[in-house]
Amino acid sequence: MSDPGESSEANAVEAGNGHGGRSRWVVGILAVVAVYAVGVVVLGVEEALGAFRGASLAPLTGALLMQVLAVVFWSRVYTSSAHATGRRVGLWDGLRVTMPAFTLSHTLPGGGWAGNALAVQRLTMLGMDGPVALAAVALASSISMTVVAALGVTGIAAAFIAGDLPRSALLIALPVLVVLVLVVVTVIAVLRSPAGGDRVVRAIARVHPRLRRRVDDWRHSLRHVTHDPPSNRRLLAIARWALLKWTADIVALALIFFSVHQVPRVSALLLGFGATQLATAIPITPGGAGFVEGGMVGAFVVLGYSGSTSASIVVLYRVLETWLPALAGVPLLLRGPAADDGHAP
Repeated sequence: MSDPGESSEANAVEAGNGHGGRSRWVVGILAVVAVYAVGVVVLGVEEALGAFRGASLAPLTGALLMQVLAVVFWSRVYTSSAHATGRRVGLWDGLRVTMPAFTLSHTLPGGGWAGNALAVQRLTMLGMDGPVALAAVALASSISMTVVAALGVTGIAAAFIAGDLPRSALLIALPVLVVLVLVVVTVIAVLRSPAGGDRVVRAIARVHPRLRRRVDDWRHSLRHVTHDPPSNRRLLAIARWALLKWTADIVALALIFFSVHQVPRVSALLLGFGATQLATAIPITPGGAGFVEGGMVGAFVVLGYSGSTSASIVVLYRVLETWLPALAGVPLLLRGPAADDGHAP
């Protein structure tokens, strides 16, 4: 029998959500718009408008469609990661996890950690235990970022071979790739070791007394993963979806080059793309606004494109790759998925 106090509190919360839902949506959308307006102001409003006026419609439409595919593939990265830990999550539920996490991670300064934390929370709302959800997000984020780093290093290597970049750029990029590979290896090793899983649970339990009360249940749930660890086939599935996601992003960037009547070079695509993804994680401005744009423009100028052309390409790419998906994720950020819908076995 439910406690009357809890029932009345739940009713009050439900009523509050009903009355305040619309205002929360408006505030959330305005907050994201305000954050990304910073990037437009940094580059210049006139330059931003000029980028759209001068772009060809057909390749720009193709770039938009590629970004839609990228959003779907990003959801598949997380659904395949959940599958690797022994849970089934559908495409729509995957979107309800990844889209709000994307919005948060690209709106807060260095918001990648906050986005991952939100993804863990949303997976637990879909019926996954905390440590298992954490393992799934760790696999998805570490493998996908390793794929990004590999693509970025490939672009830097191509530019170095062509004589566009000094050797120091390659010497900086390679350690980043090595570190990310080591992170992936560590995550997989923990998930394949019952003792390692127990150590992770104990570390989580030290964070807060409320978490400590659930340590036994979590240890039991994580042992389901460590006793039946992710197979190589399932791990490769995560990497495959990540590669498809990032490839869709790169193709979108190539189409944006064509939309402003420029022929993209492979080194420019990989270097500019890698700079965008990795620089967003640096906690300098909200979502890297202004900082990411400046880094991309600088990279393209170094590779031989004019400053005005580079600025147009960057504005168009950021609008399609970051700002529109971030806005699309606001409703899902403000309204989470229903609690345990029976997705966990």
